[in-house]
Amino acid sequence: MTISSRVPSSLTAWTIRSAKRVLAESGPTPQGYNPPVAGFFSRLFGRGDKTDESRPSHSKEDSLAAYIIREHREGRSLEDILDDPYLKNRATEEQRLRLLERPDVIRAVGEDLAAIAAQHVREAD
Repeated sequence: MTISSRVPSSLTAWTIRSAKRVLAESGPTPQGYNPPVAGFFSRLFGRGDKTDESRPSHSKEDSLAAYIIREHREGRSLEDILDDPYLKNRATEEQRLRLLERPDVIRAVGEDLAAIAAQHVREAD
């Protein structure tokens, strides 16, 4: 392989390469050199259309309630679930109490169990 710093002997290659370059006179556009790209990265980093209602938005509280319901259905006691580091690291005492007042959680674990668990949360912290 030979490396040379001189102009290529064939002007064809030089012309093809230079045709793909950005002209110095054009300069950057108001958006910069790269045009805005809608798509994957816009959706990933939240720069997409904020009014897009085709995607369901789940709040942190919804996710934690789903966690409680799922764990209870797998046979864990409500006390164990509420003492779980996963739940304690993601919700304060007030938020955990609010989770126990949600209708979907009450239906899943029963009203009596929810009341007992709420008392346990108040005593533990």
